[in-house]
Amino acid sequence: MVDVKDSPQVLNSEIWSPASVLLLNPDQRIREETAEKLRSNGFDVVEASFPGQALAAMVLKNICIILTEISFPDIEGWKVIRALRKQNEKAIIIVYTSLAERRQGPDRRLGIIFEFIHYPVPTIELIGHVKHAAQVYVETKNDEAHIQKSKSQLEWLIWKEQTRVQEQIFIGSSMLANIKHSTSQGTGIGGLVTYIEMLEIVAKKDGNDTLIPENIYNSIIENGEGVERWLQGIENMKTALSAEFDREVLHDDEVVSAIQRSINSVEKLRAIKNQEIVFEVVQLPHPIIANRFIIEMAFREMLTNAFKYSPEGSTINITRYITGNSIALIILNDKIGEFNVSENNAFQSFHKESHTYDDRFLAEEFGMGIGLSMIHGLVSSVGGRVHVTEITDYATDLTARKRIVGELIFPFDIETDA
Repeated sequence: MVDVKDSPQVLNSEIWSPASVLLLNPDQRIREETAEKLRSNGFDVVEASFPGQALAAMVLKNICIILTEISFPDIEGWKVIRALRKQNEKAIIIVYTSLAERRQGPDRRLGIIFEFIHYPVPTIELIGHVKHAAQVYVETKNDEAHIQKSKSQLEWLIWKEQTRVQEQIFIGSSMLANIKHSTSQGTGIGGLVTYIEMLEIVAKKDGNDTLIPENIYNSIIENGEGVERWLQGIENMKTALSAEFDREVLHDDEVVSAIQRSINSVEKLRAIKNQEIVFEVVQLPHPIIANRFIIEMAFREMLTNAFKYSPEGSTINITRYITGNSIALIILNDKIGEFNVSENNAFQSFHKESHTYDDRFLAEEFGMGIGLSMIHGLVSSVGGRVHVTEITDYATDLTARKRIVGELIFPFDIETDA
């Protein structure tokens, strides 16, 4: 027996279980003798005395190397080779035969056969050939795994880049729509331009001074403040887009504190329509992976949208829902008008659907009509998700009603909690 120190099983234990080498030979003596040599040197062997038995074994076993004779009664050897290859394209085929004239056969030139071994051959040479085949098989598998991993990474990078470009296009289009709105109506650039144009008509010269009506002066100041807030919104957006937020492990009190800070910061907006916030204290069975500042920003933006597009005096509910290994922090608010919200337009500004606009909410977080889109990107950056959709709410009132639900979904940190 020849001692092969680095057994092929060491190369990859998963590859060699439950069987690695299929030995196909109609000669019982040669088959048993060869099988003993292979097993003594660390190979798992499946024996077959005829092609049908070999093909059946390949269905049931993980065959990596095929050591086969090419001389069979009633069937040509090349047909057996082709059938074995068709059954398993990745297995390495070694011909072990006494038919020396086939050593340079066409199948080898086509790459179907890895090696020809002429029987009889010294044990060390036989084991050397099979071991070489095993190494090639493992290297091929590793290369394929590396290629597949690289392919998956490239596909992910392409998807990420496409998503980034799509989000930038959406933000750009939202900004253009917001600028168009601001220059045509409401408090801000449009109103400022309109009142400045009116000065040419109503202004009166008084020596070195120019007299203008007090109401127009006040309107210019008001619209100038609106433009200043609008520019501050751009700065807020720039800061949020350029910041890097780490993933944090947050417990109940940290999540509740972030939500409460959001509620406090939008109190002036809540008071505009005298709406009520019902905050069910969030209790977490496990810590979550998120970022407290992103939770705070997200709730400010989503509450602002809830105030803007809910009726006067309506109730806005803040609750939570546990599903699987994640938790959804939820804002529920009523609708104004008959507009539909779906996953396809979840981050479109609601006023585009309802054709409503309320200048009282110019002090909103980003002030550019793109808050939900930005929140979606920020939440995603720390492993969370944002969903905005329409539901029929049976739980928060005696009467079922259509409501808008905004969800911030974050995974639990099960390992840390354990």
